[in-house]
Amino acid sequence: MFKRFFLTMLLLLLAGCAVKHHDPEGVTYDFWMAQKRHNLQQASRLALNSDPDDVAIHAKIKIDRIEYGKPEMEGEEARVPTTLYLKDFTPGSDQEAKVTFDTMLRKTREGWKVDTFETKKALYLAAGKAYAQNLSTAFAATLKNLLGDRKEIEGIFRELIKGIKETIREEPKIN
Repeated sequence: MFKRFFLTMLLLLLAGCAVKHHDPEGVTYDFWMAQKRHNLQQASRLALNSDPDDVAIHAKIKIDRIEYGKPEMEGEEARVPTTLYLKDFTPGSDQEAKVTFDTMLRKTREGWKVDTFETKKALYLAAGKAYAQNLSTAFAATLKNLLGDRKEIEGIFRELIKGIKETIREEPKIN
């Protein structure tokens, strides 16, 4: 009797673990994990638009890790604060890019689904900002490596100005 009860409880536990998430945060987690693994079929099952081509994100976006916040729900819509840490995102920089945006969801008869149109729009806007920021940081670091630090550059300009002033003073005046 105990064995049968134990086996039943174990099967229920395993079945419960196999069930997909049905709340907005869980659907968001499943969706972005599918994107990270490049499993567009699974991601499309979690999206309003079930076409894998429409669900796919830009190939340049390589997800390293993912963080989520508490969902904000209003009626049949939810937004889940999402942060993707992207690798190999900015040329000339090996730092990962942090991209924060909201994953937008809508409630359907089948449960919560990711609104890929609105989510991708928010993702690409945030990714563009992160790209520009990382690119400017990489550019500044490259300039610093090429030219030296600020005091060094100021010293060079001071010497240049001093040399120009001396040349002007020593130059014979033309009448």
